[in-house]
Order: sequence, then C-alpha cells, then structure tokens
Amino acid sequence: MTRSWLFCPGDRPDRLPKAAAVADVVVADLEDAVAPAAKAEARAAVAQWLRSRPDLAPRTWVRVNNDRDLGADLDALAGLGTAGVVLPKAELTSVAEVAARTDAAVFALVETARGLQELPDLARHPAVTRLGLGEYDLTTELGADPPRLGVNTGPLGWARAQVVVAAAAAGLAPPPAAVSADLDDPAGFRADTLALQGAGFGGRLCIHPTQVALTHDVLVPTEEEVTHAQDVLRATEHTGVAVVAGRMVDAAVVRRARRVLALAAAPRESPIG
Repeated sequence: MTRSWLFCPGDRPDRLPKAAAVADVVVADLEDAVAPAAKAEARAAVAQWLRSRPDLAPRTWVRVNNDRDLGADLDALAGLGTAGVVLPKAELTSVAEVAARTDAAVFALVETARGLQELPDLARHPAVTRLGLGEYDLTTELGADPPRLGVNTGPLGWARAQVVVAAAAAGLAPPPAAVSADLDDPAGFRADTLALQGAGFGGRLCIHPTQVALTHDVLVPTEEEVTHAQDVLRATEHTGVAVVAGRMVDAAVVRRARRVLALAAAPRESPIG
C-alpha cells in the first residue's frame, strides 16, 4: 500500500530527492505550485531530474497542467519511466486527451462538479489507475465550506464517499486522502488522517515532510492488530473460512489482515529538512 504522496514544486528540483527520501511517492508538481512564468523552467527541471535519477522515476508521479500546457508537459515526460501523471480537474474529456497522447497511467484528481458526476466512468477508464479529490477547488466550485480538519459533513463528506465507492467498484486501490493546507495542527492532522483511513481512504496526499511522518505514524498497526492479522492468515492457510477469536473469518477479513501486515512491514522514514 502506498502511504504517502508528497508534492514538490517542479521548479525546485533540489527538493525532489529529499521528498523521495521520506515519502512513498513523489509528486513533481508542474501545476498549482508553479507560477505561470516558470512553467517551462519547471518542466525542463523535472525532466532533467528524472533523467538523472531513473531509479526514482518508478515512484514519481508528475502533476501536469490541464490546459494549453498539457501537451508540452506530456511530451517532456515521454520515455522517462514515471509512475504516471496526476491530472488535475480530471473529467472524461481531459482523461481521453491524455490517453490519446500517451500510454502513461493517470491519477484522476477530481476537482469539479462535472468530474464528480463522472466518477464511475472515470474510475473505469482504461488509462485511470488512481482516483483522488482536489478538495479546495471542488468546494470552491460547489460553494461549500472549504476542507477543515476533523469535518466530514455536507457536500464534501458525500464527495469523499463517492470517490471511495467508485475506486472500489472499479477495482482500484483505495484513494489517498486529500491534501490539507493546515500545517499548524499536527494533532488535528493526525486524527483527521486516521478518521479518513477508517472511511475507506488509503494513505494521504501531503504538502510537507512533517505530514508524511504523521501519516506514516497513523498507519502503523498496533501489536494487537498485527497479532490478530497473523492469527487470521494462519487459521485460513488451508481453508477458506475459519473462526478466530470467536469471529467468523472470510476472504474480506483475510484481505484486511494482509493489508495490516504489509503496513507493519513498511519502513519508518524520518523527514529530511
């Protein structure tokens, strides 16, 4: 399971190796984090970094621009071996445009009302391997309250449930929880991230290394959870159904147990400043 996705401005390539040292996935950002006048510079810098670090390309995604710069962004990334592209304001028409230009995997970042309506079809599109929400842009378009730590109500709560269901129905991995711009409340971020995992999300999009550390900490299973997961796998090794600790165990419980053990085995990185 991918726990953390750390965004880095594309025009700051010095930050990319630091991000790779702490996060499971690096998102080199050519969109919101880059001023319009610096787009070409950022594009060239990210491409150069990927050429210099081909070992990190498979766990680097690039957030491209969903506008007149899209073609140039995709051309610059061709043949560099990235994990894929994060497409902001993703809708069926823009996903189709990306798919027509490249065979790169697409992380469809839904940030519009139309994209929200198209979620089931987006999730089933052959190019899409990940779904997620861009909650700040989405709530602005909906005229709803912006995201706040610990609040999961109103249109945003509904949208979160929709993206979780769409991903599961299409057989995609659980979507990572959305970015939080709140950097001054680590306890709130931790609690919010934990609650969102319980709501069906997997990992989190992050904008600062401290958020990566908090996310990883949240996802560390307890000793009791690890022991139970081990008991489940042991009990079902030679049978499809078993009873563990007085409760029936089926295939869904086995999948959850495997996820717990995968998280327990994940490395514990420390952020680099």
